[in-house]
Amino acid sequence: VEIVIIANPVLRTFIPNATNMNQNNMICDMESALGQYFKLLLKRDRERQNLPLTEKEQYSILMKLAAAFAEYEFRSDNIDFIQQLLSEILEPNMLEFLNRYNDDSESDYMIQTGQELTQRLSHSCLLDRIALNQNEYGFINEFVLGILVGDAIIDNHVNVEDISELFINIVLSSFENRRKEKRLTLYKKLEVILNKVPGECKLNIQKVLLQEVRGGFNELYIQSMIFSENVQMKQSKTFTNCIFDGCTFDGCIIDPNIFYQCKFFNC
Repeated sequence: VEIVIIANPVLRTFIPNATNMNQNNMICDMESALGQYFKLLLKRDRERQNLPLTEKEQYSILMKLAAAFAEYEFRSDNIDFIQQLLSEILEPNMLEFLNRYNDDSESDYMIQTGQELTQRLSHSCLLDRIALNQNEYGFINEFVLGILVGDAIIDNHVNVEDISELFINIVLSSFENRRKEKRLTLYKKLEVILNKVPGECKLNIQKVLLQEVRGGFNELYIQSMIFSENVQMKQSKTFTNCIFDGCTFDGCIIDPNIFYQCKFFNC
């Protein structure tokens, strides 16, 4: 069992609700757990709402919706705007989806129009009302949002140069324990912005996706960052004249020459 799966609050809550077979699959590794998590939720949604969409198609649509969240930089919005975005995403394949119903389908629960399909998707299990007294909806948690935006970046559904530092950090938080191949693929997509983002963001990208800090950080103020045991820092003078405030170095591999004229407070 991977400890990171048990430690993840989203997956930890979901695993007991899966069947024994699915539980065994989910605890093999993080990618298996994520795959089962989304597959089971979206299958339930397909059956509950009689959607003419496979789980893979639902995921693709919601991934593109998450990409729009990142591009426009909002984490929730009015349900009407969410439905507008979904309608634009569905438009190229709308007729194909609606034509999947056959004469044997239950007429009372068939989706007759594109508007109805859009409305049902806006009530996906991965979306929820943000506050009871508001009509704003967003993804059910930032972990799911980060996974979807990260996959959207990998699949070229959003330009990384249009994504704010806030959303980059949401993605990094969700991708921290994903399989190496996934992390490296995302890193290659983010390379084009490494010299454009603030130093602390660049450091976080390297630390999370490469699990290695490659250096070139000068006069940087680094606050409350965790360097875990899987992070390597071996390059001489990786940090020059930097200040570390409230950071945690938890068993990571550190060469004694990586810090040059740096200061540490409450670390």
